[in-house]
Amino acid sequence: TLAHDIVLQYNGIPVPNGLRFTYDTLHEAVSLFWNKPTAGKPVKSYNVYRRHQDSTAFASVKNGVIDTRYTDSTGIQDQVYEYRIAAIDTEETEGVKSSGIFVCIASYLSVDALFSQCSGPYVGPFGYMSAMAFNRDGMVYVIDKSKQIVQVFDTNFVFIRQLSDTSILRGPVGIAIGGDGRVFVADAGKISSIGYISDIFMFNQTGDLEKKLSVEDTDNIDTSKGLGLNAVWNFAVDSKDRIILGALKGQRIVICDTSGAILHQWDGNTEGKGNFDITSSIATDWMDNIYIADYKNTGIYIYDSSGTFIKMLTITGKNAPVGPISGGIAIEPQTNRIFKINFSGNSLDAFDKNGNLLSHYGFDQYGWCAPTDIFINGKKVYVALSGICKVAKLTNNLP
Repeated sequence: TLAHDIVLQYNGIPVPNGLRFTYDTLHEAVSLFWNKPTAGKPVKSYNVYRRHQDSTAFASVKNGVIDTRYTDSTGIQDQVYEYRIAAIDTEETEGVKSSGIFVCIASYLSVDALFSQCSGPYVGPFGYMSAMAFNRDGMVYVIDKSKQIVQVFDTNFVFIRQLSDTSILRGPVGIAIGGDGRVFVADAGKISSIGYISDIFMFNQTGDLEKKLSVEDTDNIDTSKGLGLNAVWNFAVDSKDRIILGALKGQRIVICDTSGAILHQWDGNTEGKGNFDITSSIATDWMDNIYIADYKNTGIYIYDSSGTFIKMLTITGKNAPVGPISGGIAIEPQTNRIFKINFSGNSLDAFDKNGNLLSHYGFDQYGWCAPTDIFINGKKVYVALSGICKVAKLTNNLP
């Protein structure tokens, strides 16, 4: 008999151990770390594997990793993956995969609920939602362009009432809430894929029509009673009930009162005005500063309430949109963080007041969603997903 146990040294391909991770929420990146083997055959490199939690098959993420760390930023948002590591010896033979770790690809923005059902007089799924707005009493106004109606809901999308019917609206494309709770509805006069604004209807808080303001430049409009603008694509209303209009012709911005009297106006190529090209959306903040998102230049131009140019924000950061960024824009109160819909990118982006990307949320997991408009209620962000006829409610976890 032997006085001591015999310890045989392991000479196979080592199995990586100590697998752990850190997660970068802003960049949605998983950084994996593992221990360097101290026994077994010499290791030349490592292969990194990943599987979706609903799958049994592992797929290679990266082969030939030399170091004992690797960062993966290819996961799909809100999905859970298991990662494992396998060592490769000097003869290019792969060993047994390590124990796994599970990681959720999370964002500062996360979807809480998807609302899809119209109720009230028009029971059934939402149609094409061209715009939304939110008032201080907690009511959500949704334009269903395909049904030519405006419906009012609470923040859980329980139906309250209908604002108007097709006898008044012919092609509603935009909506805003004034400082006194008045509801402004922009109407194209007909159902159109482009939806240039011809009239703005003003309703009181109970939904009664107060007045109509003509903005379109046609032979049939007396410009003494309207603004005489051509191709007005978007609008906003500030806390003083001043209407801000963006017209494609001449790249003009016009600020008027509710009677149509022009208070301020300028065009995008005026020196000292920022040189914007095409306005994809307009918003105001709690100080009535005006934000204009440029469709072509992927920039956001900021003006004070009288139209004095303040600065242009160049959008930067990983996942920041490149190219046209049509879609709605909303400004978070107090922080002035900018939440911008990227229609062509099927996503929502959040930026700080200097234009730095803070968070990106892609809706690809729900299909082509065609996001169109957005509003903010505290830490909740609501997005109209017109391509799938739903409204997404997201939680904003930005610090």
